[in-house]
Amino acid sequence: MSDENAYVGYESGDVRVIGGEGVWPGNGNGQKHRYGQTVRGHECFDDGDVVLVNVTNRFAGSVAIEDVDVGPNAPFEKGDLTYPEDSNITSGDSHPIVWEDPNCDVLSTSTVALTVEVAGSGVWAEIDGDTATREIGVTCAPSEAVRFYGNNGKIKISALSEEVSVDYWTMNASGNDELAHEGNIDDVSTNDPLVTKGDPFNRQNNSAVVAVYLPTYGVAYVNPQYMDNITADQLNDDLVDVDLEDDRVLKGERNGN
Repeated sequence: MSDENAYVGYESGDVRVIGGEGVWPGNGNGQKHRYGQTVRGHECFDDGDVVLVNVTNRFAGSVAIEDVDVGPNAPFEKGDLTYPEDSNITSGDSHPIVWEDPNCDVLSTSTVALTVEVAGSGVWAEIDGDTATREIGVTCAPSEAVRFYGNNGKIKISALSEEVSVDYWTMNASGNDELAHEGNIDDVSTNDPLVTKGDPFNRQNNSAVVAVYLPTYGVAYVNPQYMDNITADQLNDDLVDVDLEDDRVLKGERNGN
């Protein structure tokens, strides 16, 4: 039966995986780096694994999780999940479905549905994850997803989306170390490096883009050369209704001069 009477509790929430090393598309080596230095979201284990769903048994007797089906667009596969398969969940007890050792390689957001099947002595239930109340929003934000081309006026964003919204900051490269918020630009292409000395970035020739905030992903990236000079509080001063924490300010990649 479908679980219309809520014999099985299904507790989920949006998750954001932050940190680690990503892979730039087209680098040719096919390597995926270890990922998941920091996990923020609904719940996580100390070792960085992400709890996607807590399943609670509300039947009178014990049940076991027999199967989990992963819907489309998920940044993980069924084989990446662990759960107490074929083990008893006693009445009133809960067990997690865990995304083990998260591995995301580019900036991405996705809505994931997990359908859970449980069974026990004379009982069976399926909890459909493909509903608005059970969908899980998953955001992946690897380190070095923004590449800063030194001070030569280019940045590049590695993301699944072809366009992103960007807030950006510059710093004068001629001795004036004041951080300047230059504003927000929508529909920035991720396909090619941006020449930031002209459109769409209107900056002075002697200043460098040193930080960007990507509101879709809730993280900021800083040119590694300036990591010691820029804090989350400084960026928050210029953003509206945003409260970045230090672990959401990530080191970008510096490439060239």
